[in-house]
Amino acid sequence: MATNPRKVLWLGVAVPSLALLGATPDLVQNLQSGTLPQRRQAAQELGRQSNDPRAGEALAGALKDKDPYVRTLAIRGLAKLRWTAAGPTLEDVLIRDASPDVRQTAALAIPILDSVKGSEALVQALADPSEAVRATAVGSLGTLKIAAAVPRLLDLAHDPSALVRHRLAGVLGTIGAPSAIPALTLMMQDADAGVRGTAALALGDMHAHEAVAALQPLLKDDDRLTRVAAACALAQLGDASGRDVAIDSLHDPDHGARLLGIETIGWIGDPTLASMLRPMAAEKDFYIREAAEKALKQLSTGKR
Repeated sequence: MATNPRKVLWLGVAVPSLALLGATPDLVQNLQSGTLPQRRQAAQELGRQSNDPRAGEALAGALKDKDPYVRTLAIRGLAKLRWTAAGPTLEDVLIRDASPDVRQTAALAIPILDSVKGSEALVQALADPSEAVRATAVGSLGTLKIAAAVPRLLDLAHDPSALVRHRLAGVLGTIGAPSAIPALTLMMQDADAGVRGTAALALGDMHAHEAVAALQPLLKDDDRLTRVAAACALAQLGDASGRDVAIDSLHDPDHGARLLGIETIGWIGDPTLASMLRPMAAEKDFYIREAAEKALKQLSTGKR
């Protein structure tokens, strides 16, 4: 299965530790009444015990522990266990917990534990005073593809945090609501290069042909990643004016720029450019090799 280098997964699959299954009662007791180091260790180890319902129950109870790190570990454990019964409690934690680290972890876990049911709490978290919590809530709404949240998400287009705006641009592209196109077009003028480039890529992914004229000036942006992101978006929209930018990026020292350059050439669809990609299809770097193979296939089949 093809790997999208733009995507990053947060949680893997929890693997039960058979050696710990018999230790559950002791771990539960330590989590409930042990010393701080014992409670932290118990919270961490209980998250590995996917075959014992007592683990999930104990971790859910630990969401009220006085130590923020115990609460954080408890949420991580509940996510690994896929303990969906804790979903409503996590929503409350996201809104009310005093620790921004705990709230951020809750925002990460809600899509795993509560699916769309937790989206209301995530929308409320868009107003959190912590930029990390706001950015994580934006990302989780994108994971769930909650189109109904787009009006509230658009309020963050002028958030003081570049991290939030950057995450927002990508999520708006993921959700793909046409109502976000004007905001993304304006975000291509953001002071932060990452926001500009991500907004450009989002518009390409959304097939926003009305944004072509706004994308073209970014081909001369001061930031090289933003230039090649604009070239990639334009190519997706059938405009090959970023051809030279894409070719130049194939030898860029930045790994991300090379990946986008390869992708752009695939979208441009000119078979005469295949000779530039063939050596890259033999590189040791998995992502470069896979991107080049995909682009070469596009060039040979004419399928965009």
